[in-house]
Amino acid sequence: MVIDKLQNAVEELQEKFLTRQRSIKENLQALETKIQALQEVIDSNRQMLVEAELSGDVSTVEKVKAKIGELKEDQNELKEQQEAYEQVRSRGDYAADLKKIRELAKQALQEKSKNIKQAGEELRTIQEDLERLTNQKNELENKLSWMIRVDTVENVLERIEEMIDPRSRMLDSIKKRKFWQHFLEGKSFNELFPQPEPLGPNV
Repeated sequence: MVIDKLQNAVEELQEKFLTRQRSIKENLQALETKIQALQEVIDSNRQMLVEAELSGDVSTVEKVKAKIGELKEDQNELKEQQEAYEQVRSRGDYAADLKKIRELAKQALQEKSKNIKQAGEELRTIQEDLERLTNQKNELENKLSWMIRVDTVENVLERIEEMIDPRSRMLDSIKKRKFWQHFLEGKSFNELFPQPEPLGPNV
């Protein structure tokens, strides 16, 4: 995906920037150390100059003054270099990297827009399918419920129940089911009805 390429490009630029900043910081610290070291030498030579002036040692005075001048020149050069590092601290040649990132960002946005549109279309399709299937489910549930409740075989046959055997009115629901089972199988209904007890011999 383009977003992965963009992420990599940004990370590479960040690493390049941080590496540059670390290098600048290290160089500034090194320059500051050198400047401070030179300052200590300058201070030491100033003390020597004072002592030479107090003792009237003209030759030493001239030599020390010349030495201090050289040290200050070296120190000023280091300070100028230090200022140059400070000026470029927030700058860097990142034009090519930023151009690459800009192009990748545009592509990533286009890819995101395309993916969102595609996902939206797929979602709408699924929602339509789900709605259609839900309607079919409801229709089948209603049909099944109707088939269970209304116009069952027994309900239809009940219209001719008395024609088949008037005794069926005496049956409970359990025996009524057996009644219709017997009817469908062509069996006799006699076992479903209590049989009259045989009469005893006449006395």
